[in-house]
Parts: sequence; structure tokens; C-alpha cells
Amino acid sequence: MNRLVPMTIAHFLELIQDKQVICFGLGNQGRRVALYFHIWGLDDNLVAFADNDVSKAGKRFSFNGREIPIISPHEIVKY
Repeated sequence: MNRLVPMTIAHFLELIQDKQVICFGLGNQGRRVALYFHIWGLDDNLVAFADNDVSKAGKRFSFNGREIPIISPHEIVKY
């Protein structure tokens, strides 16, 4: 398991530019992640949101013309 290390935004963007990302949590911070991915030109990298709230699972989050799936945490392994 990788541990968290301090890094610059530029380094972070370099690391994820060719990766698929699942954001955990679709609260205010999750929505902010979607916004930043859009600003950084990484819309397609954000492939799903995972959330513990069972009422959200199976729905989609509409953002900037995209419908991003919301999955339960146990579905993460399918990606």
C-alpha cells in the first residue's frame, strides 16, 4: 500500500493523467473534485464516485454534460 506523501499539484496531475480515478464520497468535497478535474482537463479520468450512502448507489452525478456513475464501495473492484 502506498502511503500519502506531500506533492505539488503538477506532480499529482502528472501521476494521474493516464489513470482512471474513482472518487470516494459525493458530498461537497466530491463535487469539488469533479470541478477540479474539469478545470485540469481530466474530465475523462474521473470514471465514478463511490459512496457509502446506499440511496445514491446506481444513480448518476450530472456534471458538465457528463453522467458519472455512483457506485457502492464494494463495486470499486469492478473497475
